[in-house]
Amino acid sequence: MNDLYRLASTVSAIAGILAVPIASVRAQIPYPPEVIDEFVAACVSQDIDYAAEVCQCTIGDIQQQYSFAEFERISSNAEQGNGVPVAMSDLFLNCYASVSQRYTGSAYPPHVVENFLASCAADGTAEMRSACQCTIDEIQQQYTFAEFVAFDRSVAAGNEPPPAMMGIIEACLGQL
Repeated sequence: MNDLYRLASTVSAIAGILAVPIASVRAQIPYPPEVIDEFVAACVSQDIDYAAEVCQCTIGDIQQQYSFAEFERISSNAEQGNGVPVAMSDLFLNCYASVSQRYTGSAYPPHVVENFLASCAADGTAEMRSACQCTIDEIQQQYTFAEFVAFDRSVAAGNEPPPAMMGIIEACLGQL
């Protein structure tokens, strides 16, 4: 389950991109172009697949969901270390899943799958890697990327994985 913690770290890091420094730009709605440009530049600097498209999608969705005044307030709070609302982080995740789906046929971005496999099969045995591959394959078939991230958030908060998720893991381990 270490992979779930890694995903949580990734999500937290990505959420941090929402904290672009905009203190010098205090304008009315609509979002000033320089704020959009700063957001996209900060976002693209993250090491994610399809960064430019994901970042453009995210700022577009943020503009639809949040007034510029709300965005400024959330950004200011994030700059002070208070994070961003889960709903705003989810806009990024939804864009990431959508863009990944277009490029790969899977809503799960490739690095998420790779991180899951690397963490899950940390012992390096072929049997464990096979069980981990089985697990992520089943998870992808049964859960949306958003649901997977929600499980991850829950586990990162100290909760046990849901019984259905444990059932997938146990079934795949049982194939060893």
